[in-house]
Amino acid sequence: MQFAVALVNAEAKAQQEAIEVARQKAVEEASEEAKQESVEVAEQKGPIQCLTLIEIIQKHVGMPTFLDVFSLDVEGAELDEYLSIYFSQVDFGFIFAEQDGRSKKKRNRSTNLVRKQRIHIFRG
Repeated sequence: MQFAVALVNAEAKAQQEAIEVARQKAVEEASEEAKQESVEVAEQKGPIQCLTLIEIIQKHVGMPTFLDVFSLDVEGAELDEYLSIYFSQVDFGFIFAEQDGRSKKKRNRSTNLVRKQRIHIFRG
């Protein structure tokens, strides 16, 4: 009887592993398909014109200026964005920013840069 139970358990485990392998393969194939689709759309539309925050402020508001609230969520590029801001020309009431969760070094550099501008950091 124990042999039969062990055999059933082994078969169930093998079946679960096969399902997981198939699921992972489907996810990878879907990801590749989505990447290819994104590339095709980008090629059809051509280059995307981007502006920095400072360029937007200069064009639409003027400098120096004060922004009551600034929300920053650029998926790990917060440090680059902070480095592009002319803190001597733009002042902020509040900055809501997601910190880079992958790189402690970048997160620390961002934190130090913001603190040098006398901006207080609150962690949630």
